[in-house]
Amino acid sequence: MANCPIKFEEFKIFQKDEGLKQYYDHFLYRNTCYKKRFDEIIKNEGNIEDFARSYKKCGVLPTPSGVLAREWLPQAKEVYLTGDFCNWDPKKFRYTKKDFGWWELVIPPDEKGNLLIPHGSKIKINVHDCNGKWGLKIPA
Repeated sequence: MANCPIKFEEFKIFQKDEGLKQYYDHFLYRNTCYKKRFDEIIKNEGNIEDFARSYKKCGVLPTPSGVLAREWLPQAKEVYLTGDFCNWDPKKFRYTKKDFGWWELVIPPDEKGNLLIPHGSKIKINVHDCNGKWGLKIPA
């Protein structure tokens, strides 16, 4: 990490507590990870405020074109929506991976124009994670 542009003196915490000097490499590592993720957020979301408000576009939302489901799961390999509306079939409704860790699913209405997920339905997302494990989670 010696080639990182952040110098020891720039971490003000080390000026206040010299005992932390032994952990400099780890502070540098963590700060570098933070900076990389922050730069990705700015590149993909525009600014940190819009990213912080992404909860407004996440979850399962009714729209004129059906049900829109969006999740931010950057480490996921596969994502499915399940619930009582589909008899808990774990792989019936698959999300599509989008840029920057976003996953999206659109479920069109039935032939009568009714949403396939009625209000009050019990739902979960079935996530295949980066470690190869599957797990049910409550959507955003």
